[in-house]
Amino acid sequence: VLVLKMIEISLLTPPVGINAFIISSMAKIRVEPVFRRLLPFVVLDLLVTAFFFLFPDVVLWLPRLMKLV
Repeated sequence: VLVLKMIEISLLTPPVGINAFIISSMAKIRVEPVFRRLLPFVVLDLLVTAFFFLFPDVVLWLPRLMKLV
C-alpha cells in the first residue's frame, strides 16, 4: 500500500508527473497550471502516507482479517 501511494505521488509531481502531462495535453492547456491545481492533492496524499506510516495497523487490518499476515 505504501509503495502504491508513493508511485501515485510520483506520477503527479514534477519532474516526472506523467499524469499531469496527460491532463494538460487532453485539456490543451499549459502544464504549469495543472501542476498548481494538483498541489492540494499531492499534499493530501503526503498526509495520508504519513498517517499510514504512523498507524500501520490501518494498512494491515484487512490482510490480518484474511489471515494473510
